[in-house]
Amino acid sequence: MTRMDIPRPPFTDDYGGLCPICHRNDGMLNVGKTHWTVCHTHKVRWSIGSNLFSGWRNETEEDWERNSKLLSAYEDVAPFLYPRDEDDGGGDSNRS
Repeated sequence: MTRMDIPRPPFTDDYGGLCPICHRNDGMLNVGKTHWTVCHTHKVRWSIGSNLFSGWRNETEEDWERNSKLLSAYEDVAPFLYPRDEDDGGGDSNRS
């Protein structure tokens, strides 16, 4: 049997940002309260903020040390975000 690589569809949800190279991400890592989104393939990272999600509270100093060590080998980049329409239906922009 021949092995066939099945292409992965592009991410359409850019919440947290996407890798500027492949337009994907591999999720988040926390270092303390700071949240980092990463692309392991391209060894890039970008911070999306601090104390936005509560998951960091369930992690240990050892988790943060391991994440920090991994992130230290990654390049800090600006994430890719899909362009947004002027009016995204958020409500406030529709008020007169």
